[in-house]
Amino acid sequence: MSHPYYHARSAAQRWGGVWQDYWPIEHWFDSSKSYCIDPRHRMLLHQPYGIELCLEIFGELWQRPSDHQTVPTELIAIQHIQEDFAGTVPSLEQWFDHTTTPAWLRPSTAIAAMCVERFVGNQADYHSFETWFNRPQRYGDDPRYKLLVLNTFAAFLCEQTLGIVWQRPSDAKQIPTRIIAEAIINRMCGGYIPAPLEILKFTPVKPWMSQGAKALSRQFAEALG
Repeated sequence: MSHPYYHARSAAQRWGGVWQDYWPIEHWFDSSKSYCIDPRHRMLLHQPYGIELCLEIFGELWQRPSDHQTVPTELIAIQHIQEDFAGTVPSLEQWFDHTTTPAWLRPSTAIAAMCVERFVGNQADYHSFETWFNRPQRYGDDPRYKLLVLNTFAAFLCEQTLGIVWQRPSDAKQIPTRIIAEAIINRMCGGYIPAPLEILKFTPVKPWMSQGAKALSRQFAEALG
């Protein structure tokens, strides 16, 4: 496996600048490892959905702090994933191929209506949350894809995407984004918010999840030697 430091060095080698320029993005992709030490942690962000979130959080163009030059964020994201998977970007279909469907996974929920019931306002106010939580379904109609947004890690990702504080359009009332996100997850999971490991346990570890990782640490060590 490659530490984000080596991913950052690889990015600097390819696009210029210094490794510190790329650290925020490279570290973000591997932040899921704080919840799960085995290679299944990559299931949460190392796929097209994760790339889409990365662009929304970091922007279409990433400006290097060291020299203010820009690099397309998507290229940085794709390279990170490809370095972990032998030059490929795993699809959601591949990740969920052997995932068991949890008994508590419920059918589609009217998220906006649920938010109105809990936080008042009108359904149009909560369009951004409806869109955010339904995002994985754009990659296919497999209900298991919803597991990507039904966990504590996802609540923080929602906060990163929509902002720390969300302002309701109809009356300008401000509510912490994560409070709304956690309420949605709690309702959709039948009364609790799963930790990422509780989600990942439904997917068995497979060799392809780790065997294709590029040995970046060895590559840079050899370059120094």
